[in-house]
Amino acid sequence: MSNKPKIISQGKLQRLVTADANERDVAPSRAMRWVSAAAFFEVLNCAEAEGRLGAYAIKGGFAVELRHNAAARTSEDIDLILAGEHQAIEILRNILPAEWDAFEFKIKSEEQREHVVRVNVRVQFNRVDWGTIKIDVIDAEITDVERVENVAIERFGLPPASPVACLSRPHQIAEWIHCTTRPQIDGNRKNRARNIVDIYLFDTLAATDDESVRAACVTTFEREGTHAWPPTPAFPEAWPTTIAEVIEEIGLESTPEDVIAHVAAYINRLSQ
Repeated sequence: MSNKPKIISQGKLQRLVTADANERDVAPSRAMRWVSAAAFFEVLNCAEAEGRLGAYAIKGGFAVELRHNAAARTSEDIDLILAGEHQAIEILRNILPAEWDAFEFKIKSEEQREHVVRVNVRVQFNRVDWGTIKIDVIDAEITDVERVENVAIERFGLPPASPVACLSRPHQIAEWIHCTTRPQIDGNRKNRARNIVDIYLFDTLAATDDESVRAACVTTFEREGTHAWPPTPAFPEAWPTTIAEVIEEIGLESTPEDVIAHVAAYINRLSQ
């Protein structure tokens, strides 16, 4: 008689995830994406352990979700840095298709964008469609990572997932400070208002050593070479509208003006 654990059905898993999402006041689609991501990160962990992947790091909005769950804004994509002997997209193509537990991952489409390749990955559970995860695959140096607890999917009867390699808090904050203070390019300035909220959350929800962040900022600004450190924390007049939308989404008890003032003061503090 086999001792192999019985795999639950796709329908039962969806019911468990939906019930849990409702209890946490989270959109079921967001909770299902968390489950997909948790299993995908296990695929990366396995590839890394087997030597098929030199290293990886998750950064951006989804890394905030891993650390702070529903307190973070919803991220529609996963920013993924892959390091190895080939370009990042080639590394991912060599890893996928792949399986973990009853999950299967297969690339549906690729789109070349500025500095990244957007990949849509089809997710199945027990060979039934579970959803699609959007991954922005990035070629970049992995400077400093820390292992962050994965989504607690064992509460749904799934195997526990291992910690996830994320860009360290100091380097993540440094990247956000760089992109939110970056000057216009060809007369345009990309809307990075959501990253203003990310900085605010990282600074208010968990303490980070200022000296470590300051050192990461110096390194990041030198590497990118777009503007000098320290920057002037002056943000476009249109950004508070986007910040207000994020504040409403996550139920933050602050105004856009409070968030902007806090982030500006934080950057000025790091500049001293």
